[in-house]
Amino acid sequence: MNETLVARSAAVRKQRFKLPVNHTLTNELFQWGTVSSFIHVMHNGIISYYGVVFVGGLMVIPNSCLDRPKRVKQARNYFEQNIKDNLNKLPRHGEVFVITQFYSIGFYHAMVESLPRLSRYIRFIDQRKDIKIYINCQSFMKSSLETLFPSRNISELVICETNGPIIATRVYFPEGSPCFKSTQSGLSQLSKEFRRYITPGIPVPPKNYIILIKRSRKRSFAQHNEIASFLADIAKQNDMEFLVFSDARLPSFNDTKKIFNQARLVVAPHGAGVANTLFSNPGLFVIEIVCNSPRMNLCFRELTIFLGHHYHGIYSKSGCPFKLNVDVNEVKEAVRFYIKHVVA
Repeated sequence: MNETLVARSAAVRKQRFKLPVNHTLTNELFQWGTVSSFIHVMHNGIISYYGVVFVGGLMVIPNSCLDRPKRVKQARNYFEQNIKDNLNKLPRHGEVFVITQFYSIGFYHAMVESLPRLSRYIRFIDQRKDIKIYINCQSFMKSSLETLFPSRNISELVICETNGPIIATRVYFPEGSPCFKSTQSGLSQLSKEFRRYITPGIPVPPKNYIILIKRSRKRSFAQHNEIASFLADIAKQNDMEFLVFSDARLPSFNDTKKIFNQARLVVAPHGAGVANTLFSNPGLFVIEIVCNSPRMNLCFRELTIFLGHHYHGIYSKSGCPFKLNVDVNEVKEAVRFYIKHVVA
């Protein structure tokens, strides 16, 4: 009986990344996990804030942090009150690829949720010079696109969301992902594309950094100095380099990519800085001090695992969302365990 149940459950969990032979979607349960990706192509679409598209009486929203009733209603109301009767005043463009979405102003959400939406289509976009990308024009977003599209003039490639809604003759609308998440294939492909351009600029041999991320506002370590001193000693003992990555004095985007590409071990409080592991080679060891209940969020656990890294979470004793109080001995124990694998 047990063997039968195990066999049946294994069959149900098996993923199939393809459609049936006749390319027809049915209501069979297995199909919900079979489509590896998709993209909507819409004609004469109105692109509004947060990447919402209105076409033919339909409101098309990306699977994102916007996908909540109150926010969806606000987006609909904005269209009815500010766009619907002013279509002749909207700028018109040819082909537009939409990746902006709710919270794209933030580093984590832009890098982990927005950018992976185009990771499968970089070559396609690069070969079609008439396609523009609709984004939230934060500096790190422009820098990311400069890395991914080195032959393109970014000012000609992007349309900034802050300039307002537009009309596009053809809208490319790739799949989204739930709030705080992205698809494994999208993330791994994005990381691969970044590393493709980072690697040539890395010194030989690489620095082999131990990085301690320091937050200046929310979720900083109460025991930062003690942890920093310990990590500096560990780095010296193992012929590695220790670096404090502080959001109060951020290096340039290009330097950030190179730093995390050479990282072997990262210790961090919960926060957006961990998203820089997108630039790291698979096999990085990440030790994250997560918030105490009820604010615990394991989005970085999924991110690091999807990128092929090793993840170790340590529960903060108190202090979230301000000063994280952590058992320093627990941090030291984890570092000593993983450093053996780093230097092996």
